[in-house]
Amino acid sequence: MNTSNLKKGKGKNTMKYTVSYKAYDDFVARIQSVLASDDEACRQALQLLEASVGYDVKAIDLDKCSIKAQIAFLMIKPEIDKAIKRSQVARSRTVRRKAAMVETIAGNSVTETTVKNAPAQNAGKPSAEEVAEPVAIPHLSRRERRKMKWQEIRKRQKAAMKEKREQREKQLRC
Repeated sequence: MNTSNLKKGKGKNTMKYTVSYKAYDDFVARIQSVLASDDEACRQALQLLEASVGYDVKAIDLDKCSIKAQIAFLMIKPEIDKAIKRSQVARSRTVRRKAAMVETIAGNSVTETTVKNAPAQNAGKPSAEEVAEPVAIPHLSRRERRKMKWQEIRKRQKAAMKEKREQREKQLRC
């Protein structure tokens, strides 16, 4: 996940960490509030934090830090580990969700080609599914993904309404 000391968002000064913005900012604020009176201990604790969340900074040995920095860091170390695990799970879930989205898009593309090619097929020719080549899926923006999601929802709603209408007509005929 990206996080920055200057501002949130993607930019030049963005650093990559293994935890979320929110978690990292919370850890920094807690360290700074506890060690506000001792600048050196605060700097050391922040270095320990950055080393533990995966930002490639000058590694600092825990034993060479001041006692205040050691205590402050070791108090939040279990929470840092939990945040790292939480972020790993979220990343893997995102990868699975994106893969599923690509599969559904690819499935829709193949379905559309088979439907378009169905009338033109002859008995001797292979089906469109056999001939269909893998379709390169472009990266979809958030807006496009939302649009596709809403289109699917609308299709389902229309199908449900059509089914209800047909059932009512059958009941009226009887």
